[in-house]
Amino acid sequence: MDLGGFAALTAGNFSAMREMANVIGEKDGFKFVFQEGERRNIYLCNVGFNFLLTIIFEKTVALGLVRIFANKAVENLKQVLANAQEAETKTSEVLDVEFGLLLGKELDKSFNL
Repeated sequence: MDLGGFAALTAGNFSAMREMANVIGEKDGFKFVFQEGERRNIYLCNVGFNFLLTIIFEKTVALGLVRIFANKAVENLKQVLANAQEAETKTSEVLDVEFGLLLGKELDKSFNL
C-alpha cells in the first residue's frame, strides 16, 4: 500500500466531510467518519485541527470496539500533541533568547565593542 497516497486521499476525504458538515450547520466538522466496505472498513478520527487517525479494520471486527478504542486513542493523542506543542514553545523561547544573546556578542566582536 502506498501510504503517502493513502494519507493524501484520507486528508482529502476528511476535508470534504468537513465542508459537508459546514453545509448542514456543524461548525466544528465531524469528529469521526466511518466508511464501510465489503471486506474492510475505515474509521477516520479528527485529532485536533491538523491531525487524523485512520483505522483500517476487517468487517468481522465490531464497530463498537473500534469506536471505544478510537476515542481513547484520540484523547491520548490530543494530550501528547498538547505536551509536544508546549515543549516546542518553551524550547523556541529559550532558543530565541539564547540566539539573541549570542548574536549580540558576535556583533560586538565584529565591531570591536
